[in-house]
Amino acid sequence: SAAAATAAKAETVKQDKAQADAAAVQADFTPAGEWTIYSVRNEKVTGEERPYITLDLASGRFYGNNGCNYINGDLQFGDNRALKFDNMISTMKMCQDDSFQYVINLALNDVVAYDVCQEKPITFLDLKDKSGRVVMVLRRHNMDFLNGAWMVTELNGTPLVQDDDATMTFDTDGLKIHGTTGCNIFNGSLFIDPDKKESLQIIGLATTR
Repeated sequence: SAAAATAAKAETVKQDKAQADAAAVQADFTPAGEWTIYSVRNEKVTGEERPYITLDLASGRFYGNNGCNYINGDLQFGDNRALKFDNMISTMKMCQDDSFQYVINLALNDVVAYDVCQEKPITFLDLKDKSGRVVMVLRRHNMDFLNGAWMVTELNGTPLVQDDDATMTFDTDGLKIHGTTGCNIFNGSLFIDPDKKESLQIIGLATTR
């Protein structure tokens, strides 16, 4: 019927757009930078001190923290999304409450390839072993759009009208914020919750008087 044909066409257009969006993400994507370890061997990583990995493509190195100890080593990228973590070394601190450091180290040794997935402002990096199984998922917020100075125009839904502008300047790389209320200067830190999407908290705020 005409209705069925129209619905099928709309679904095809939707799929084509999704594929085009995915292709655009893949074309612009770079794995360089810092990533939070989101899960390892299908177990979601939790805890206050979140493990992370920084991929330094320019020097061919990686470094980070497995939840207890600092790690670093050689990083090898190849064709067809090949990836290898080699010659890894670690500090030797003992952490009684940590349950992820050893499985993270072992999983990194198994990685031979990666794939990328975009979910709105969050990018996921799937690290795979030689059988194609995902052994670790890395996560990165794409919140660079916040960087720079913003003027405060509303407060609790009410237009802010005063002689001097109130401003906020975000630095998501350094996880810092500073600005002015229009009278006093303030500064503090940013916290991006690895368990939440589109989440940003301002903490440790200090202000002049």
